[in-house]
Amino acid sequence: MAKAVASFCARHFSWRGAWSLNRQALGLDLLRAPLNVFYAPLWVLLQISAQLLAWLGLQRTARIVRELPSGLATRVQQRVRQAITDELIRPRWGNTLDTSQQRIVALNLMRYQAARNAMADISANLAVLVSGMLLFRQFTPGGLSLGQHTGDALTQHWAISHFWAGESLGRLWYGWFPVDTPLWLSFTAIALVMVMIALTAALSGLLMDPVQHALGWHRRRLNRLLNAIDKDLQTQQAHHYQPREPFWARAFDALDWLRL
Repeated sequence: MAKAVASFCARHFSWRGAWSLNRQALGLDLLRAPLNVFYAPLWVLLQISAQLLAWLGLQRTARIVRELPSGLATRVQQRVRQAITDELIRPRWGNTLDTSQQRIVALNLMRYQAARNAMADISANLAVLVSGMLLFRQFTPGGLSLGQHTGDALTQHWAISHFWAGESLGRLWYGWFPVDTPLWLSFTAIALVMVMIALTAALSGLLMDPVQHALGWHRRRLNRLLNAIDKDLQTQQAHHYQPREPFWARAFDALDWLRL
């Protein structure tokens, strides 16, 4: 099966495969992506709450929460899911899975997709981090802090350019006494930056999929997925595949809130 996974990754996540796959994002996926970015932190919190519910003995409720979708299904996600099903899952388990087993496979595929989405979020946040350092020489781990700095910069620029004694003295005056950024401008700048991050994440697979393929990350992630499905089908419980990527992505969000 390892050879099948390696061949699958070479077909779909190399430079040529990544272009064929991720060009599907050039459409309605660009509208779905911002919604998924805003929903992702909530989904992680729901997964944590599902674990707590399971510890409290509320297994039925925990199962319902675990099976909540990780976001709106995009065309890229649907194509990846279909490819994994056709090329890796059916050749290994055939078409003999009952309804309960199909549910287990579907849940694991959803978690795998959440891991892929998280890697896209991480790559977008790294771009935000670099942008903040280059533009403002500030630590900006996410859209909140970069949006806030963008709003502050726009407010400062407007105040300096309209200073009654000229821009030179205005730059000196507001260097000592920075002007307060209106709340509406802060919210607007943050929202626009968040949308740009979402669009970057939606298209990041064009670059990040080949990079992850070269590093062997795709191959290892898929091997973990298939091994987990194998164990879950034996135990009839979907709990062996718990990807860490969504939690690493949310670490950027936590840093962003603390920075703000």
